[in-house]
Amino acid sequence: MPTSTRPLPSLSLALLLVGCAVPLEEIGTATQLDTSPVPIDAGAYGLDFEVSDGDQRAYLLYLPLGYDNERADPYPLVAMFHGLGGGASLLALQLQEAGLQDLADDQGKIIVFFHGLKDSAVTQLGGWWNLTDVGRDDVLYVEEVLDHLADVLNVDETRVFAGGHSMGGAFVHNLGARIPERFRAIADVAGFYATTGGEPPPPQDDTDLPVMIVHGVDDTIVPPAGGPSSLAALAGITFRSTQYSYNAWYLNNGCTEPSSVLLGQWWTIVLTDCLDTVSDAFIYLVFVGDHGHSWPTADDNYDASADMLAFFDMQ
Repeated sequence: MPTSTRPLPSLSLALLLVGCAVPLEEIGTATQLDTSPVPIDAGAYGLDFEVSDGDQRAYLLYLPLGYDNERADPYPLVAMFHGLGGGASLLALQLQEAGLQDLADDQGKIIVFFHGLKDSAVTQLGGWWNLTDVGRDDVLYVEEVLDHLADVLNVDETRVFAGGHSMGGAFVHNLGARIPERFRAIADVAGFYATTGGEPPPPQDDTDLPVMIVHGVDDTIVPPAGGPSSLAALAGITFRSTQYSYNAWYLNNGCTEPSSVLLGQWWTIVLTDCLDTVSDAFIYLVFVGDHGHSWPTADDNYDASADMLAFFDMQ
């Protein structure tokens, strides 16, 4: 796996405070309605953001080593979404350990870690993503942050991607279904497309969105075969299977090509090339053996961070 020429220190220590930036450990606790000035120097930043509907939000921005706001070749942007009860800073720290920031440095990618709220009234760590828009509009928050960053940073707006873990993966499916035009491709790790209680609306006609789905075969929090969760906090929820997620995008993308199955010692890959080319709108499903609900790393014999970015680069 590629490594950075400058290892990133712990993000909680490396955070650069600029303007109204929020200390990393306090992302989501700000009460003053304001949108922080966006820095243009490489590093990690916790920033406030006021959505047009008055919702006060925050996000974590990572600009890669050597970032140049005037570079002729604009930077791809990867939007990341945390799981239930997590937060932007927690996911950033977890994926730093999984090598994502090193890869962003090597490949020249901007990463934005979005932060969900606990509920519509309280802004604090331990958030979740609203899949219904009742109480708050998380999709609007994402769109407006992306627009804001495109205005002030050197972003390639044709190469914006979304990735999420667990409930963040479910939210990524939601984003892909509702605003597929905003993303070149999406990736879900240990998430779900639907429960028996509901699922995203079908994307508009002629949507061809490449989708990557990664799931541990031993996941009991979001069982890959579908069914109830082992987590008490999710009692009463019945998940659709990971295969259901795959089938939904096969239908949404208008796929007609047969799927191929690749078997490895530690993983099984199901691949559908929807448009009969390896560079357009295919669906990529990976089952990781001997792995549960966490983000797979090279130590798990499957590097989800590297594979996700490689999948994005193929689009």
